Amino acid sequence: MDVETGLTMITEKAEQISQVASKATYTVSGLLISGNILDFLNEYASALGVILAFITFLTNLIFQYKNHQLIKARHKDCGGIE
Repeated sequence: MDVETGLTMITEKAEQISQVASKATYTVSGLLISGNILDFLNEYASALGVILAFITFLTNLIFQYKNHQLIKARHKDCGGIE
């Protein structure tokens, strides 16, 4: 093996190592960000649960009102008493 072939092989190996290190860095960074998000959700779970319950209640209330109005309109169209 001549010197030029050896240098080419070393350069290729260095590029492969660099690519693996880059992927590992991005993976660890992504896991740390995910961990921070999960920690935030864990810390504020009760507050987020109350907010979600309130939003669900309001959504249900709106759709129940619309359903009631629709039933009332159908009943009126059929000659029923309001």
